Amino acid sequence: MEIVIVGGIFAVISLFLFLLIHKNYKKKLSEKDEQIISMEESLDELQTKVKEMEKRRGFRVKLTDTECSFTLIDSNDKNLEPLKNKKGKGWVRDISWTGIKMACQYDLPIRKGIILQIEFAIKDEEFTVLGKIVRKEDLINEFHYGIEFTDMKVSEQQKLYQVLQYLVIEQEKKTN
Repeated sequence: MEIVIVGGIFAVISLFLFLLIHKNYKKKLSEKDEQIISMEESLDELQTKVKEMEKRRGFRVKLTDTECSFTLIDSNDKNLEPLKNKKGKGWVRDISWTGIKMACQYDLPIRKGIILQIEFAIKDEEFTVLGKIVRKEDLINEFHYGIEFTDMKVSEQQKLYQVLQYLVIEQEKKTN
């Protein structure tokens, strides 16, 4: 009989401890869920802010007849070695201080890690920049390439940004 009573007491105490531990874990789990929800909301807010900053950071200015020249500096493809340091002619279709859309007659591969040196002038300011081809559009008479600037000096970025700001103001005056 004593064994049954001790066993019953042990069972009640075990059940009580289990329920106490379960309640504690449930509370901690609920707190973690609230933290996750809060972090997800913060992440959403940060992603929205980043998108807004990217829009401002990389605003594009359309250009019509801005000629450029480019030189293939480097690529990941050994088959393109003969084209290294060869010059080509193109046109800047639009530009931001993070990259350009360039049109040309040459069909360049996009996934070959091609680095171009691009030279152009806007408002009598000359620029020489390095860029990586990140996008390609095959049109009827020409190819358009999205080129992201790489290794651009801060002073060159600032100069380009100022010229682009001037162009935006000038274009806004024409539309008003």
